[in-house]
Amino acid sequence: MFALNEYHRTLNVPENASEAEIRQAYRELARKWHPDRFQEGPERAWAEKQMIDINQAYNALINRCKAAPPPPGIERFQEVRFLIEAGQLSRARQLMCAMDERSAEWNFHFGQMLLKRNDYEKAVVYLKIAVRQAPDNETYKRLLTKAEALNNKNRIGGVFKRLRGFHLPKKFKRP
Repeated sequence: MFALNEYHRTLNVPENASEAEIRQAYRELARKWHPDRFQEGPERAWAEKQMIDINQAYNALINRCKAAPPPPGIERFQEVRFLIEAGQLSRARQLMCAMDERSAEWNFHFGQMLLKRNDYEKAVVYLKIAVRQAPDNETYKRLLTKAEALNNKNRIGGVFKRLRGFHLPKKFKRP
């Protein structure tokens, strides 16, 4: 088994690479070295060995990312921010649901997490609560504006998708 720095070298990612960077590097290498791209023979066998190393490095680094706690000394909302930025939305949601406090900051981060999950309608609800609880916070207001715009765009897009298959009966058609 390789040391972690060997895994980083295999995928050509820095030691502090995020889960998304690791995933992107893996996909690029997998496309390049997939054995199906090579004809039978020594090149294909070598590519198979490369893929084994690439898969092993990817699995080790991804598992480390998922299991890694946030850096020490972080307060609870910083941990939530860390998880949201890392794309670990389920863990962020679990952590937030375990909190007793439902402050403006809690509602903001919950709305932010929902926004990242493309759940625009619910995100707007939580962000409105955050803005109501802390009306002077410009960051909360900006994210609410963004969420409302995405929600409206999503809603309008859905209406047009439904209307695309809609046809008027002949008696209502224009002459």
